[in-house]
Amino acid sequence: MKIVNKVKIGYKDYDINLVDRDIYVDGKECYGQINYDNEYININNKFNDNQKKATFIHEIVHGIDEMWGSDMTEKQVELFSNGLYKFLLDNPEIFNGKEVGNNECVNIHIPEFSYEFSKDIIDNVTKSIKDKLMQEVAVYIYK
Repeated sequence: MKIVNKVKIGYKDYDINLVDRDIYVDGKECYGQINYDNEYININNKFNDNQKKATFIHEIVHGIDEMWGSDMTEKQVELFSNGLYKFLLDNPEIFNGKEVGNNECVNIHIPEFSYEFSKDIIDNVTKSIKDKLMQEVAVYIYK
């Protein structure tokens, strides 16, 4: 996984900036920050690559949450983004890197199989995975 210079979340195009300064949100030092109105994500460059990548995913989850009004708490964003980051690290072969438009399909490669899913199906599956992952991560954390 690499941190790209720009991501699209809904109708917003966020610039991704690796910054060489401390980032504070509400007086608390943070690894990163998303600005919904000005459409940028800042990630503190002083941390190791894994931390920067985890922060990148964390801020993207905030962006998705804001765009679709999921009303996730910071703890939920933290748990979900950590689970998603680990999933992406453990399964790099799943996504083939093709762009997905509004009425296009995305190919999800599973070893020895390849399926095409419509955007509506992906949206429904994503919501189901998010709900299930949140439950499983919460159970794992509190064991």
